[in-house]
Amino acid sequence: MEQIEQSVLRLTTPEGEEYSFRYAAGIPHKGVTYAVLIQTGVERGKEQLLVTRAFTDEEGALGFEIVDDESVVEAVFEGYVGSVLGSAMAGNDENAEEHECCHEDGCGCCHDGQKLH
Repeated sequence: MEQIEQSVLRLTTPEGEEYSFRYAAGIPHKGVTYAVLIQTGVERGKEQLLVTRAFTDEEGALGFEIVDDESVVEAVFEGYVGSVLGSAMAGNDENAEEHECCHEDGCGCCHDGQKLH
């Protein structure tokens, strides 16, 4: 997952719609580490948050499968919120570190003077 931490990920729906996301965290749950992705390029506070499983396809390309099991999504989301809150309270907010510009207007990393949290 390290190679994707500073990347803008472009995800395409089966209908061909493309969305941009950034990697927010890897959250372990029952022996599996799930990738939490946050949408970029939309108004702050209106981003989609996805709980996904990363995989490599037959050609070696990295892909993400959206988790549809509500109990897993809830557990991973709670783990993510707990991780973010715990880090912020301890003064170790990883997301507050310098963020490489993704060149997406409205993402919060460099275009509007706000950092993503």
